[in-house]
Amino acid sequence: MFYDKFKALCDSAGISCNKAALTVGLSNATPTKWKKTGATPDGSTVAKLTAYFGVPTDFLLERPPFDCWDLINQNRKGFLYYVDIDPNTLKIIWGIDPKDPDATPMKDFISFLSMAIENVWPTSEGDWEIALRPGFKKEKMLTLEGDRYQEDLDTENVQDNCLQHRQFNKSASSLSDEALRLALAYDKQLDTWGRIQVRTAMEQALTRRAEDARAIQEKDNCIQLPLAIQTMGKGIAIQLPDSDFETILVEGNEDTRRAIFAVRVCGNNSDWYDNDILLFEKDSYNGLNMFVIDGLSQIMTRADDKIYPIWVGKEVISLTADIKCRGHAFCFLRPEWVKGNKPIFPEGYQFKW
Repeated sequence: MFYDKFKALCDSAGISCNKAALTVGLSNATPTKWKKTGATPDGSTVAKLTAYFGVPTDFLLERPPFDCWDLINQNRKGFLYYVDIDPNTLKIIWGIDPKDPDATPMKDFISFLSMAIENVWPTSEGDWEIALRPGFKKEKMLTLEGDRYQEDLDTENVQDNCLQHRQFNKSASSLSDEALRLALAYDKQLDTWGRIQVRTAMEQALTRRAEDARAIQEKDNCIQLPLAIQTMGKGIAIQLPDSDFETILVEGNEDTRRAIFAVRVCGNNSDWYDNDILLFEKDSYNGLNMFVIDGLSQIMTRADDKIYPIWVGKEVISLTADIKCRGHAFCFLRPEWVKGNKPIFPEGYQFKW
């Protein structure tokens, strides 16, 4: 029944049926209607739900092989015993361990059935007869040498793209996104063997990049610290989105590792000198803090539940729940802590603290 599949997806995602319905623009009473009447919604609703949960339409509509989903899911290990696909293929493509398939997220196991299984028939003896999709049949997986050679070239090309991409991305997440994009693009052109090779190449490229980054960090004992591009000063309230930060390389010590970001300040006053760089830690304490009020970031002094502007002539503000604190300024960045070739402090700057 449609409702049973819908509820199983909700349970797997850790949300209520009513919340899922509201999220895709349906009434929260709709799931109850499906449950009581056994009705199946129209095509547009099914499309919204499959897009929301990231599963194929066949699953919700109970088309083969999902007409036997309950039996398969009750004993995944027993079912996989009759699936003639190499265990390494199951692990690499879908993350399925044949020894413990119940640990595989429901969404991934559904993806495996959709991609690899064309139809299934449970027998009266408790066995399974299984029809694999053409790309996963043994005679298809053993490709001709010419095709295999071309897939080798494609794999090398993807790996080269990954290695080149390393030079333009500083975060592992962005490289992972690019690797995934390339892998998905090549999935449509290669058979199962080729897909395995491509994804292996991706993993190797990502592993090498992570190892290189760790080696550099351990060698120089350096860390990357976000520094606001804009300069802040007394009486200055600015928009400071997360995108307005650049990364600087600094010595990894007790203070820099404690910091979550840094801000350059301007002007000479009792709190700082011109071109000093303040280090901010997480949470808010008495003293200098960066607060966000009406979408604008500004440095102010906190004293318990009051916020005092650091310039004369401004009113005291009560600290309320709608005022966000981005961090507490706890020390200054010393010039000798800065590493790399990029100049951070202006020529002639002297640290006075």
